[in-house]
Amino acid sequence: MLRPMDDENVRAAVRALQSVFADPSLEKITPEELQTYGLLRYGVQDYDFVIDLTQRIGEAFRFEDLEVDIIEFLGETVPVVSPRTLIRMKRESQRPQDQLDTARLRERFGIEDL
Repeated sequence: MLRPMDDENVRAAVRALQSVFADPSLEKITPEELQTYGLLRYGVQDYDFVIDLTQRIGEAFRFEDLEVDIIEFLGETVPVVSPRTLIRMKRESQRPQDQLDTARLRERFGIEDL
């Protein structure tokens, strides 16, 4: 189950990302920044995805309700929100980027309707 990140979880996540990607820009991710913004996005160089570190997810969803998939990435197991859950979270949004994300997720994972 996913849960909001406390300060130690943020520091542990940054250490883990640093051990994989060795990117000095990761030092900008701090517990204080995450608390301020609620979500920090790390664009992974040389990969076609981003990693969201999330403290708040709004009022429509609770962390306990998120469907999680466990994936393997570079020899590590990582909990990620499932594509179906991402679609449910984004489909009502009016943001053009969320609509594009929803269409791309549906196509990539063959999800027609929820």
